[in-house]
Amino acid sequence: MADRDAIADPVIRRAVASLLATGVVDGLYLAGSHGTGQADAFSDIDLVAVAAPDAHGAVADAWQTALAAEVEVVHWDRQSRWGTLVNAITVAWTRVDLFVVQDLRGRAQDALRPVHDRDGLWADLPPKTGAKHPDPAQITRTATEAIRILGLLPQYRVTHSCRPMPRGRRPRMRMAS
Repeated sequence: MADRDAIADPVIRRAVASLLATGVVDGLYLAGSHGTGQADAFSDIDLVAVAAPDAHGAVADAWQTALAAEVEVVHWDRQSRWGTLVNAITVAWTRVDLFVVQDLRGRAQDALRPVHDRDGLWADLPPKTGAKHPDPAQITRTATEAIRILGLLPQYRVTHSCRPMPRGRRPRMRMAS
């Protein structure tokens, strides 16, 4: 059932192949919008890797090495809580997140697409994700991440007057100083 071609981006697919060649990953799955089949041109690529807890650092290191060998990465972030999360933004603005966990607890088949499933973990998952309720901590993390991403964009200041704009005209914009 595992399908390495499930990753559409050829650069990321090569980096994944390099990561899997190291043998440090027990399972690797597409998650997020790519995992559910709802991705669009602006979707980031979310990967979930399963590895023993004492191998999380090695998996993260191997991923950073594999990805950097394929493409210039302009932003790295690495966090450890409930596993190890590695965020990367490439020079082409491809956003890739690798979350390394010890198991797939709390996940379901409809939210993951197997890329490498050595131990058949995906088959043991429930078919559908249960109903979720808003998690205030997750909302805070998501808002913080959105603000962080906005901070990477160029900043503009819009100048406008109280007069109505003629139809078809935009406010003047200039770089903030």
